[in-house]
Amino acid sequence: MNTVQTIRPFKDDEVYDVFNKMIQEPFLQRGILHFLPHLTISDLLNSAREVQSKYDFQQKFIGPIVQSIINQTSKSFTYEGIDNIDPHQKYLFISNHRDIVLDSAILNYVLHKNNIATSQIAIGSNLVFHEGITAVMRLNKCFVVNRNTGTRAFYEFSKNLSNYIRSLIEKGHDSVWIAQREGRAKDGNDETQQGLLKMLTMSGEGDFLEKIAALNIVPVTVSYQYDPCIEFKARELYHKYLGKSYTKSSDEDYNNIITGITGDKGKVHLAIGKPLNTKLKEIDGALANKNQLTQQIALLLDQSIHEGYQLWEEHYIAYDLLYQSDRFVEQYGEIKKAAFEKYIASTIQNSCIEKTWYRNFILKTYAFPLENKII
Repeated sequence: MNTVQTIRPFKDDEVYDVFNKMIQEPFLQRGILHFLPHLTISDLLNSAREVQSKYDFQQKFIGPIVQSIINQTSKSFTYEGIDNIDPHQKYLFISNHRDIVLDSAILNYVLHKNNIATSQIAIGSNLVFHEGITAVMRLNKCFVVNRNTGTRAFYEFSKNLSNYIRSLIEKGHDSVWIAQREGRAKDGNDETQQGLLKMLTMSGEGDFLEKIAALNIVPVTVSYQYDPCIEFKARELYHKYLGKSYTKSSDEDYNNIITGITGDKGKVHLAIGKPLNTKLKEIDGALANKNQLTQQIALLLDQSIHEGYQLWEEHYIAYDLLYQSDRFVEQYGEIKKAAFEKYIASTIQNSCIEKTWYRNFILKTYAFPLENKII
């Protein structure tokens, strides 16, 4: 089978059969009814028969589920920058990456809410661990980015992936969401991997800047006041700090997904930046070195993503606690500071991670967005 075919979402003429078979599975019924408790099993099965396309699936199920997740697990949800999007154009949304599922789901929720076509979503092959979950993702316009291949196979897959993304956008089929880096920013520092930009220019015509411009890149920033998955992220980085190899348990990605979806996130904010093409003129066109061009474009992306980050009191408190300063004391009060200290204490209390290291890790994670944005 062609590589592009193996990574794609389901086609619309496949959706009805796939979803109506899946909906018979108890695990999927329980998952949907958890977030849509007003439905009965009979309602669920009847609605499934009305799903004839990926749009129908997102309209009847994914949209309401994301809305329910926001209502149940956040204090508020806000967004900005939707006016930067022309509904008649297709874009490559490059986003910071904090949550496995919700980062892209929230963007698509906002697009759909504003009558703009949702994007296809790039997911890592490490998430293809359960047939049912994989099918749901492909119904939700996800395609798979392979991370587990040898050097030669990886090159060929990257080239096919580059062609696939470019074809969707340049031919006006779909916008695409992809994270700015492989895996989540586990330490709170959102940085674009230059390898991503090099992969994107493995296809297309023209010079490096022309290939980038043709993708119509839009930076996206999602901000969560609290990170429900911080324990998972800390555990992995603590092993690396100790110089030990880290191997995920068989159910770790699944637990990350569930915790990220159901955990308390406090306030949530999405910022859609201006298309990167408005800033490409800042790139020195005389640069012949591809690596230098890549660095400059990555820097522009990072600046836009950092600018879009929503800062809350916790970020200012974390910075002052980390550096033992009162630089941002006017941004918060003692009550809020005490509440954040209590959050840290409760987070590290029952962890097997060394307490001092874990506390500093939490402070750095919350301080990074502030440092990147204004320092």
